[in-house]
Amino acid sequence: MNISDPENPVQIWNDDTQSGQFAISDTFLYLGSGSIYTYNISEPANPVKGGSGGTAYFGFSIYDTLIFGGGTGFNEGFYINSLSDPNSPVTIGQCSTNYFRGLAAYNGYAYVADDSKGLKVVDISDPAHPVIVGHCPTPRNEDNGILYQNNYIYLPAMEGGLRMIDVSDPSSPIETGCSFYPNRENQALAVVVRDTIAYVSDRSNGLRVINITDKANPAEICSLSLKGYTYAMADKDTLLFIALWPEFFSGDSSSIRVINIADPKNPSDIGHVCLPRDAMDITIKDNSMFVSTFNTTLSTIDISDPANPVITYSNDTLGLGWNQSLKDTILYLANDNKGLSIINVADPINPVKISSVPPFSRTTGVFVDSGFAYMVDDTLGLKVVNITDPSNPIVTGYYLFDYDPIYAVIFFPYVDVTAKNNNIFITHPANILQALEYYGPEAGVSSDNIDNEKRPLIFLLKDAYPNPARSRATISYQLPAKSTVSLNVYNVAGQLVQSTDMGAQQPGYYNIPFKTDKLSSGVYFYKLTAGSNSRTRKLVILK
Repeated sequence: MNISDPENPVQIWNDDTQSGQFAISDTFLYLGSGSIYTYNISEPANPVKGGSGGTAYFGFSIYDTLIFGGGTGFNEGFYINSLSDPNSPVTIGQCSTNYFRGLAAYNGYAYVADDSKGLKVVDISDPAHPVIVGHCPTPRNEDNGILYQNNYIYLPAMEGGLRMIDVSDPSSPIETGCSFYPNRENQALAVVVRDTIAYVSDRSNGLRVINITDKANPAEICSLSLKGYTYAMADKDTLLFIALWPEFFSGDSSSIRVINIADPKNPSDIGHVCLPRDAMDITIKDNSMFVSTFNTTLSTIDISDPANPVITYSNDTLGLGWNQSLKDTILYLANDNKGLSIINVADPINPVKISSVPPFSRTTGVFVDSGFAYMVDDTLGLKVVNITDPSNPIVTGYYLFDYDPIYAVIFFPYVDVTAKNNNIFITHPANILQALEYYGPEAGVSSDNIDNEKRPLIFLLKDAYPNPARSRATISYQLPAKSTVSLNVYNVAGQLVQSTDMGAQQPGYYNIPFKTDKLSSGVYFYKLTAGSNSRTRKLVILK
């Protein structure tokens, strides 16, 4: 599909090869349908079908020159295929696990979601002879929210209570305790932590208050029944604000309940405000509360009198709003199929949208940390956005999920994301918890921060994103060794139209913004040279 006009995508090519999943690496498209079928897509309007080989049915994941794919059933595990010849995948190894659901490869290890058997860690340093080296049992629960605090992840699981996971070493998360509710009707959806007390919204059973002083043995100290389904929460001083959805066919209105938690052992409902639709997320700044909802998108509520909160602003033109993140006077809204909406709320009763970032498909989660916005799509992946200038956001990196997109859309239309010190944590019911790390000059990470195991194995120049591009694009590449780097851009006549000398760069992963405002519409080729290595890619610019 040509998506240069996102509101009017145009099909420019199709093929009838049956496939459950596909993956893209460089200029090649790989389709999984028992064997792996290859297409050269350097010319998107005219892909060239190559050879086929290897083994993969679902759960595609590409790591350097390897492609992983699941087998057909119980105990078959996953296959490892070599892409040394991109036109001819070859199966070189197999690892038998209980029931392969998905895989993420990193630093010579494959982390396998293994259904009821939890997480398996597989050493793939010798791809032909994979070895299971670790295992972390996890429940098969469906999570809906996440909170990071002091090297802990507080994970409310739909049918698994509140999970507490030590992530001081992001590559090896350890569950240290949980407050488990055996009743299937109990569904933890959100959590707020104050000192040693965790407040959990339990969908059908109101508010639960849990003492987490001993994280290995958390203890519930009380609960508060509320009429309706509890959802998102936010706190301010001694107050807790809870989004309440009406029970089905009850005729009640959606609302925000105000709970006094000055005495954690005796929370009390002191006020409320009715909403036009169900609230998805709540953010508070001073005496203003910003609420994203299904159809009204964004509302501002004056909470200066907690017993009588008042709606002072509503906007019904933005579309569906999921969650939010606030930094200073700028609100970042996960705006579904409109991507990331960036809104100035310096005047709470007159918010102004100042910019936006298009989604992969639908943005349902956002978190802001250290000059970056992490926007996540519930089926496709993560975008990292430089928001140093909120009026001019720049996508500097991205990560594509290996979840089954159909499975995710039908059953789990929601994910959440949080970040700390270049570590990104994503929850998704298809994968429970995933930890990523973001490297690059914009993130302030030098090679001194990256040990040898985290350095790239090969030199690689990726396709620019987006492509076609209008005003700017991001060019991503990786260096296995220290190199002197330059970037040259040529037109179709082979004439040099732009040149950038980036000097000596350490080994690592790089994402650089590339402005196209001085170039006219057309086809261009950009060549990255790093020492004795060089690669060339094509970029289409539209005005």
